[in-house]
Amino acid sequence: MSCSRCRGLMVAEDLFTPSEGATHAWVFAARCLNCGNVEDP
Repeated sequence: MSCSRCRGLMVAEDLFTPSEGATHAWVFAARCLNCGNVEDP
């Protein structure tokens, strides 16, 4: 998979998203190793 911004290598990551309420979530995303762009598949 390549980055839509720089065409760099994308790697799979699990990101923690804190929210204002009582629940928090882990979200699957892809992050570019070159520019740091994060995309939600």
